[in-house]
Amino acid sequence: MLPLRLRNELFALFQSALADAERARCFDWLALFLRLCRRRREPRVPLSQLLLHGQEKHGLHRKALDTLLATGNILTSSNFPPILSLRSSGELKYLEDRLPRFQKVLPQCVPAKSFEAPLLRVVRIAQHLFNQGLFFDCHEYLEKAWKSERGPVKIALQGLIQAAAGFHKLELNSSKGCMELLLNASKKLQTSGTLCGANLRPFAARLQSAAQSIRRGDFRRQSFPRMELPPI
Repeated sequence: MLPLRLRNELFALFQSALADAERARCFDWLALFLRLCRRRREPRVPLSQLLLHGQEKHGLHRKALDTLLATGNILTSSNFPPILSLRSSGELKYLEDRLPRFQKVLPQCVPAKSFEAPLLRVVRIAQHLFNQGLFFDCHEYLEKAWKSERGPVKIALQGLIQAAAGFHKLELNSSKGCMELLLNASKKLQTSGTLCGANLRPFAARLQSAAQSIRRGDFRRQSFPRMELPPI
């Protein structure tokens, strides 16, 4: 079972990090928190220890940590002196898996922010999220653009959303839900044909192949199809 609260909070942090470099540094503090958890062999770290390592040994800025702690939505603080922790071992495992992916995606997204065409920017960032296996975040990120578009573009965006949502269903251990979404996504991408100058049909074919593999029971998690669009 995925920790849905943490999943949602990490996506919210990612969204804010796209627009604010200070928020992007919050991921560096989370990475340090994880390293110290491994060293301590428990999912909690005293605030004083985190500050010592972050500021003196890694040159991290306190402001970013204060931003991270302000809401209390990811790391919680308890006891005196303050001890930072996650809410469960499941959240720790999830953060260990997702954090490196977000740290890879954020630098990849920087060039995309300079694109003049808003749709191209959105699709390229969604592509990076998808290819890092951040499927929930990919379909959530595409939702706003999908709601504002019309015609073939809207159909194409819905196809991409369903592709990401399908693989997120697989993460939730719903093979049937995954297959249905992938097949629907493939049909929509075949119908729309192109998006931002990219041919969607090869990706649609890979989604259909993945759905068939899931139905046979021989799909491997390492073989998620890559979203290779749009060309720049």
